[in-house]
Amino acid sequence: MAKFLESELAELEKFRLGRKRWSSALSIEVEDLLAPESLKTYLDKVKPKIEAPDRKTAASMLLKRYGFLAALTLYSMTVFNKVPNVRPDNLSLETDDQDPLWLPSFHFHDLEASVPGETESREEWRSSVIQQLFAENIYPLIKTASRNTSISKWILWENVCIYVKWMYETLLASVPTGLNKDQIENDFQFTVAEAEGSLFGDYNQNPLKRYDGQMAIQPETGQEIRMRRTCCLFYLTSDRGARCKTCPVKCVKPPKGYGG
Repeated sequence: MAKFLESELAELEKFRLGRKRWSSALSIEVEDLLAPESLKTYLDKVKPKIEAPDRKTAASMLLKRYGFLAALTLYSMTVFNKVPNVRPDNLSLETDDQDPLWLPSFHFHDLEASVPGETESREEWRSSVIQQLFAENIYPLIKTASRNTSISKWILWENVCIYVKWMYETLLASVPTGLNKDQIENDFQFTVAEAEGSLFGDYNQNPLKRYDGQMAIQPETGQEIRMRRTCCLFYLTSDRGARCKTCPVKCVKPPKGYGG
């Protein structure tokens, strides 16, 4: 095990690493999110915070926020060659009630870092990082949320995938001094395409591989963007029915009174 440098922790705060606990109804141990009744209770608390009409929409917005855990962990893996313990029993989701946008942070109870061992290759270590992050943490949450809100797992996986791709593409656009660009590209491709499905949960194939993210020109702005394959339901939380700029469909907000 190793320790994070103060400068490294400061860097990870950009991905919502939290260094303090917050007393809030929306602060919760990640282990509790994996329990169906606890998750449903939590989503009921999230709904009014983000003006979601139902648990299904709240679950999607939760996983969009949770996608930052993947970005945080993978950034740490690629840039620092060390990662925090992301098992559910070492994490809590922390909410500052003064934040109007509900952007929770990730508090690690133990911030010791895992690094490649003397008897394992970096590739073997990388696979174990991916397995702990996805198969042991994100997948159980996706499975619990999907089973208890009837939202498609593929919406939730894409909510996570967009932050993985955003992080790596941002890193490739401005490679930090001293970091090998090939390592960034190799870690990126391994995570979103080459890693075997079992590292992500009960899958034969990598679930992130299906999100090829075709680039398209947004008519309103002329900006080139990567379109989603699924709608994340964000428009249901907006008074004006506004869609994400990457939304693949022309979503129309239902009349007032819709809910479930």
